[in-house]
Amino acid sequence: MDVRREHISGATDNAFVSAIGRDLTVLSMVSDNCAFDGVWIVRTEDITYLRWGTEYLQAKARVLEGSPSSPEPVGYVDISDWGSAIRSVTERHPVLTLHRERTNDDVCDVAAEVEVLESVVIGESISIRGTRDGRFSIELDDITRLDFAGGYERGYWQRLRAD
Repeated sequence: MDVRREHISGATDNAFVSAIGRDLTVLSMVSDNCAFDGVWIVRTEDITYLRWGTEYLQAKARVLEGSPSSPEPVGYVDISDWGSAIRSVTERHPVLTLHRERTNDDVCDVAAEVEVLESVVIGESISIRGTRDGRFSIELDDITRLDFAGGYERGYWQRLRAD
């Protein structure tokens, strides 16, 4: 499926919709080389365009059927609100990427040891070198996307465990 969030990003993302709620939607992401690569949770209201069933997308789905990668099961993710989503994801995934695309679409926060307190998420920041780099706090209302279980997050977790 092609997914667009046009007022957030002009890009079209390839994904399968894994769960959809009133406020949040879970997308199983597909990389350009036709492999599953993590999960995004986005605001349902930010999705401006969905396309499915085209010949190209059907061909991609056939390739994925034989792929050694498989989508992350998401039945454990609570998408009733951002706080619940983050809490449910951190039970299984120690590293998350939090995006505030409306504030700055060029910056994201890669985090470990994340906790939700009332209207904020607090976490340990991970530097671009994969080392712990202080703590941060983000308003839940500012979050536009949460990534987990992708190569990016798994790579950072391996680096943190090695230290």
